[in-house]
Amino acid sequence: MKYGFRKLALAGVMAAAFATPALAAVSASATVSDFSITLYDLNPLDGIMPTITWSSISADPNMATNTSASVSGPYSASNTYNYTPIGVLNTSTATISDATATATINGNMLSASGSATATSASWQNRSFSAGARHGDYVSNFILSANTAAIFTANVTTLASVTVGYDPLSGQSEAASANITMSVSGNGASGNGSQNSSDSLSASAGGWWWYPTLPLTQSNSAILAGSFVNTSAGDLSGAFQLGATVNGYTNVVASAVSVTAVPEPESYAMFLAGLGLIGAVARRRQAR
Repeated sequence: MKYGFRKLALAGVMAAAFATPALAAVSASATVSDFSITLYDLNPLDGIMPTITWSSISADPNMATNTSASVSGPYSASNTYNYTPIGVLNTSTATISDATATATINGNMLSASGSATATSASWQNRSFSAGARHGDYVSNFILSANTAAIFTANVTTLASVTVGYDPLSGQSEAASANITMSVSGNGASGNGSQNSSDSLSASAGGWWWYPTLPLTQSNSAILAGSFVNTSAGDLSGAFQLGATVNGYTNVVASAVSVTAVPEPESYAMFLAGLGLIGAVARRRQAR
């Protein structure tokens, strides 16, 4: 009986040695690339070249690009917020211990990303958020007569967590990424209204009321929006394009552990130890 207990105890020690603790961590990213606008001449005989012009940046602050980044923890926080004219590199970054967030607009590319890692003490929350947008919320433009505009962009979203929701402790972590495109304004004839929108998102993690979200989700697509002017004069519209990410994590101590795969040398030592115990046990039985 003593031999069996000792053997199991040794096996338990070896298994514990092979187990490696891991901290709960979350991350998310949203990327817009190859943003473009294609113009179509709906009446080639009218002698009007298809054009799209944006409102004056100096007169309309909404025409500046906007980036923001924010991170927070139980004892610290960091926030940044930047406006720049369209065509100028715009970056916001926020960082504290175990959390970071970044948003960037560079030419026809937008990106937002963030990550956070839980600490070893219970309920030491870490969170992040970031956003990159053309304009604060709306960018105004003017489309020439008898012209159609198609707005397109390649987009990807990714959200990832380590554990998600832990029912034993009630602690949780989640991450999300979202990209939206919207075009709106007066109706094509100059009367009424028109609106076109598209979006892509990804979510991971869970909460007690929705614990079944995946631990990782990624998506990609081509977003598109349109604006049409069939009138004989210029037509005004509004354009929105934004990428945002959010995430938070608590410590999920009861669930956050991974089992490391032992090296061949570790297996050899383990088996040698078991063989030694067996030899000792056989000698005792022979006596």
